[in-house]
Amino acid sequence: MNRLLRSLLLGAALCTLGCPDKDTGDTDLGTDTAEGTEVDTDTDVGTDTDTEGDTDPDTDPDTNDDCVASVTAEVSWQDCSDNVDNDCNAVFDGDELGCSICPPIGDPLRQDGETSCDDGIDNDCNGFADCADFACLGDAACPDENTNDLCSDGIDNDGNDRTDCLSRECTESPDVTVCDSDDGVENTATLCGDGLDNDGDDRVDCDDSDCDEVGYCVSFEEEELCEDGLDNDGDALIDCDDFRGCSDSPHCNGEDDDAACTDGLDNDNDGSIDCADNNCYANPAITVCTSVNEDCGNTLDDDGDGLSDCTDPECASACESEPCSPSNLFGSCSEDGFSCSTDGECVPPNPSVAGEVIVTEYMISPTQGEFIEVYNTTGGPLNLGGCTVGDLDTDNHTIADTVIVESGGYATLAKNAAEAGFVPDYVYAGGVALSGGDEARISCGEQLIDVIAWGDSDNGNDDTFPAPAGGISVALSPTVVTDADPEIANDAGSNWCIDSGTYPGGTGSPGLANTCAL
Repeated sequence: MNRLLRSLLLGAALCTLGCPDKDTGDTDLGTDTAEGTEVDTDTDVGTDTDTEGDTDPDTDPDTNDDCVASVTAEVSWQDCSDNVDNDCNAVFDGDELGCSICPPIGDPLRQDGETSCDDGIDNDCNGFADCADFACLGDAACPDENTNDLCSDGIDNDGNDRTDCLSRECTESPDVTVCDSDDGVENTATLCGDGLDNDGDDRVDCDDSDCDEVGYCVSFEEEELCEDGLDNDGDALIDCDDFRGCSDSPHCNGEDDDAACTDGLDNDNDGSIDCADNNCYANPAITVCTSVNEDCGNTLDDDGDGLSDCTDPECASACESEPCSPSNLFGSCSEDGFSCSTDGECVPPNPSVAGEVIVTEYMISPTQGEFIEVYNTTGGPLNLGGCTVGDLDTDNHTIADTVIVESGGYATLAKNAAEAGFVPDYVYAGGVALSGGDEARISCGEQLIDVIAWGDSDNGNDDTFPAPAGGISVALSPTVVTDADPEIANDAGSNWCIDSGTYPGGTGSPGLANTCAL
């Protein structure tokens, strides 16, 4: 029985024995006229039933009642921690419904840790209670969900917002059998790239461990898969057309000398013949498909490679003196450091030094609105096109489009545009999926530009980060976003906080200056 209920029952019991009426000092139980210190002027002769059963209209002021309400309801942390019945309802502090025990951020009364992991209270006032707080990782009250009993009890035992078989710990543990799905399978290249949860385990495509070595979810096609007519790695290139995954396959070799590039045969089975094959026209050792075969000013595809004039790499040197445009992909740009993109637009350079772009906000899966926000710390615009975004599982996604981050500006990278709740600057589909103990990583070429890591210290991450939760983003405090060394500042979990902004997808401020403060 909680303290509130005990207080109410005790009050009711006392009133059964006798409660003072509103006549000052009266303890007559409604049977005499003036047993207190005042004269009962209502002439009710002890028959009034104000709040205690007397019949008068209870109009006489109760001048002996020393409880003066200072608030209508106790909800602030001050009223909930002063041991005073501020609203005169005979209920104090923590027993009040709606009472908050958390003082404002920065107040010395805030605790340093989650002192209890099973009391239902956010003891350290960081927005997460009990097992949802990283401080409770490993606590006996928050066991890992890795047994049949824990994976079928209807409880989110480890506080990761996933209950039983919705938790990846249950579906992936070899000791758990209760989560074997009978709803279907998700284990083919087609099923692992269709955006559906085919086996009913609440994990879609590459987020499902059943797809770890299948189709789009593997890093590249293996040689034995280069003759099956399928796009096994989901990069829209099939078999020998996939120069990355099948370039070393014996089945895909053959267009490698002048003779093979002039015999009218598709020697390497990629659907392109002779000089129309990039293995012929892009190979400097092949002399029969050089620029002499492509007239770079007649708008025709002279060498049959599907490209004409200044869209053909053979004309790169001849076209570099003209301005960049959609018809001149090798043209020059007037802005210093800018280059011509594959769309024929002058774009700024990629980040080339760690810290030029930093992660400033993120929201984890399995919430629908997973995203990563980045910030440009330099004095000029930068382009993330061609860079990669990744997570702790070394899942990587190459950013295929131009994504400009202005100086002192933000860009947002979301996992799903329809579910983001805002319009992201770029959508990364596929294997990257941020979780409760993970990292977010931005790389350009061989250069690691920024990485932050949060969660369980067992994997080397910083467990002082605020615990992420579904629908709530974690943000770098705006006081350190422009720090002298922001690339280092955002590595420390103590510099991160729960963003207080809101948007249609949840709590946070994607694409805008962060709103939380330390």
